[in-house]
Amino acid sequence: MSALRRLRTAGRSRAGGLLALTILIAGLAITGLATAQVRAGLAENRQQRLNSDAEQTTALFGAVGQSLQAVLATGSAVATATDGE
Repeated sequence: MSALRRLRTAGRSRAGGLLALTILIAGLAITGLATAQVRAGLAENRQQRLNSDAEQTTALFGAVGQSLQAVLATGSAVATATDGE
């Protein structure tokens, strides 16, 4: 093989290796950014679920409280009407 041919072959393999390295680095960067986006989305969804659960729990305790007030008011009215007997 002549010296010129060896230089051309070496140049091609270096260019191919550089291209492969560039593609690898770009792929890793894209994967890292996508992973960060997914994690941020999951954290936001988790926070929204917690807020929703807190609102539902508050509404539940409010409804239970109103039911208890109604039962106690009825009991009080019965006790008053029957003079506690």
